Amino acid sequence: MRSQLLVLALCLIPLVGHADGAPDVPRAVLAKVDRDAQRYVDEVSVLIQGFGTEGAIDRQGLENVIALARAEARALAFRRLQGADLDGDGAIAAGEVAVAAAAASAVTRGRLLVNFAQADGDGDGRVTVGELQTYANAVALQAFSADKAQAVLAVLSFDGDGDGWVRVGEVQAAVVALASERRNPREIQNEFQVQADDHRRDQHGQRDQPVRRDQRPHLGAI
Repeated sequence: MRSQLLVLALCLIPLVGHADGAPDVPRAVLAKVDRDAQRYVDEVSVLIQGFGTEGAIDRQGLENVIALARAEARALAFRRLQGADLDGDGAIAAGEVAVAAAAASAVTRGRLLVNFAQADGDGDGRVTVGELQTYANAVALQAFSADKAQAVLAVLSFDGDGDGWVRVGEVQAAVVALASERRNPREIQNEFQVQADDHRRDQHGQRDQPVRRDQRPHLGAI
């Protein structure tokens, strides 16, 4: 995975209040918990292991998740057009695109022409370095929107002891509270299964093992 930093303002989405110790989380997170509580706990657990420190994650770690997801989308947008920069001057002309398109498959050709038109902000038939940067940044924000970013940051609401760090056990406890409040026995059963699996990993000395790069979940899963 490649990494660049894009600083973007995050707009808030409505939060849902809970009683009996359940945290306030975005509705999008509740929907994921409703669909598959255990999967949500597992995905957050992998983020904690992959982007956190010593089995816990803080706000900076979650912001790194967001930045990396956007960086990957931005890099893909760059690659789709920079391959047509035949003279290597950083800008892409319509003539260069025509040459690249002629050598591409039908799908790649169509994507190239569409992306070029989107990136050509002033419609002059040439994508400048500045236009390419603006286009790639817009693609990154569209691919991982402010709503998705807020759903990632919502993991902070599971910080049960208020120390600024979220641990897997706190996520599990919060999901149990959400499931109990929403009276969904399947969620509670799934949570108990997660805890049992953790206990078995403990017994075999496998808990909190580093997550390899190829084991990370798709960043849009959270």
